[in-house]
Amino acid sequence: MKKTYFLVAALCVATPAFAESLPERTGINSAMGIAPKTDDFIQGAVWSDLFEIQSSQQALSEPSLKDFASKMIEDHHKTSAELKQIVSDNNINNMLPVDVDEASQKKLDTLHGLHGESFVRQYRQDQITAHENALSLFQRYAKNGDNPALKKWAASTVPTLEEHLRLAKNLPQ
Repeated sequence: MKKTYFLVAALCVATPAFAESLPERTGINSAMGIAPKTDDFIQGAVWSDLFEIQSSQQALSEPSLKDFASKMIEDHHKTSAELKQIVSDNNINNMLPVDVDEASQKKLDTLHGLHGESFVRQYRQDQITAHENALSLFQRYAKNGDNPALKKWAASTVPTLEEHLRLAKNLPQ
């Protein structure tokens, strides 16, 4: 057991080369309720918005998903713009991702190959998972984040993410 803790600790120290810190990437922070580092929060928020927008653009052709998908596109474009403005206004030295992360790209590729009921079921599950993850990220940063402007924005965004999660759970199965 000590070896496992030592390995995790060693990997945590060796993570600057990773795009996202190991504790955040592996879910350790989420499981322990630890706030993400500011860079991890920004990156996670951008990736979440990009995934929501791109997956919802695919969902626009499904009549049962069109209203929800349109709302996701609109709302996540809004949060993306807000985040960019906060990063700029507060001179936060962070390069915002322009593409989704590898895991999200795999989900988008899977969705692209599905149609009809299979697409609807997968999109619903992806939306629930994505919003649960985003909600955790934002709640943890709002509670203990280290940048006041981002912390305030995260807290103000939580109710919207909670509503998105509720709506996602009500999508057709």
